[in-house]
Amino acid sequence: MIKEQIYNEIKSSNRPSLYADPLGWAVVDFLSVNFAGIVEKNNDNTGIIVVSDYCTQLTMKNLYPGIKKGYISPLKFAGANPGVMAGLPAIIYGLRGASMTLSMSPKFSYKAIYSLVKFLFKNDQVSSIFIILHDKCTEGDYFRGTYLDIKRLLNLDNILVDLMEIESGK
Repeated sequence: MIKEQIYNEIKSSNRPSLYADPLGWAVVDFLSVNFAGIVEKNNDNTGIIVVSDYCTQLTMKNLYPGIKKGYISPLKFAGANPGVMAGLPAIIYGLRGASMTLSMSPKFSYKAIYSLVKFLFKNDQVSSIFIILHDKCTEGDYFRGTYLDIKRLLNLDNILVDLMEIESGK
């Protein structure tokens, strides 16, 4: 079950007490649109891995003018952390398993994801996990994702090959 979606405009739900980079909000939306019914269930041991080479670049760039003037918004500074990409969905949906952002190109992330997922399941850090890949394309921000539980773990190699659209053999 590989889901994909392109965003040419990202809507954020920032408010005075909560700021996150727009891509963090896109991951939240991607999960709600493509994994409705799954993301709302018991998430006590559900994790999330998000892979993006861009992460919170937009927020980081927007912080620069304030830095030059000697001021930086603490809220936006926190929202510029690349971990927001996985952390925001974990907060919004109550995902209580491991959550992490890999700040790297999805096309080179196969071995990292494979190793992490195997480790997390083997050490009971998760009983299920979302894997979300983000990249840029001519139409906008491109997201692909899947959901794994212990039953699908046996097919991890094939699932990652399909998710990453790579040829078998990595």
